[in-house]
Order: sequence, then C-alpha cells, then structure tokens
Amino acid sequence: MEAPTATPVGGSKIQMGSQVNLFCETTDSRIFYTVNGSSPVVNIRGDELILGDNTYEFTGDPIIITEDFAEYGSNVTVTAQASRFREYDGTLSRVMKDSPLVRFTYSVDAQSVVGAVTSVPATSDESRAEVQQG
Repeated sequence: MEAPTATPVGGSKIQMGSQVNLFCETTDSRIFYTVNGSSPVVNIRGDELILGDNTYEFTGDPIIITEDFAEYGSNVTVTAQASRFREYDGTLSRVMKDSPLVRFTYSVDAQSVVGAVTSVPATSDESRAEVQQG
C-alpha cells in the first residue's frame, strides 16, 4: 500500500482558507486523516467502518485550513494513512496492510494586516466639512 501524498507538500507556508488535498496511488484505497497530530483510527464492526475521535475520511473534497483547528502564526499537521477494504459475506476486512503513517506539517501565516483607510475628498463645497482644532 502506497503512502498518501499531499498538495501543497508538507513544509509549505499556507494561509487560513488554504486547501490541502490528499492522494494515494494504490487503486481502491481510502485515505483517513486527522488535523490534531494524532494518528487516524479506523476500526471494522461487521460491514461498518468506525472512525475514532478526530479521524476523518478524505472523500475528494479538500481539507480547508480554518481556525477550528489552526492558529495564525503556528503550525498545523495533517496526519494521513491509506487503507483498502473488501466486503465478503457481509463483513468488511482489510485487503492489505495499511500504508505507512505520514505527517504533513504546514506553517500558517500570521493574520493579515488590514491596510490603512484613506478618506475620500469631498467633491463639492456643499459636502465639505470644516474641522477645527481645539
């Protein structure tokens, strides 16, 4: 089983709202991940996959970096592992050994600085306001 890869690659500097995509070259593989530094946990109960706390399945929609799990000016780690399953007589089982566990750590930019606000000059004498020092 091939290990998942990510875009952007781990070690990249990203911003809030950035998207992370996961890929696996192994046919029919499923990717599971966490965003809190823990390892993904996937258990099988009959014909059902039971995901551990904070474990998600990557279904093709990008992981959006948000303040729900990342902070400005800090690092965030996506931990991923690929698995392959097959159903036989109504029971799921792993087809091959899970992939190696991989971690992709990103540096989240500090919060953007708001640009200076400039005033718009009045366009007529009627809309001008006088300011007095005092």
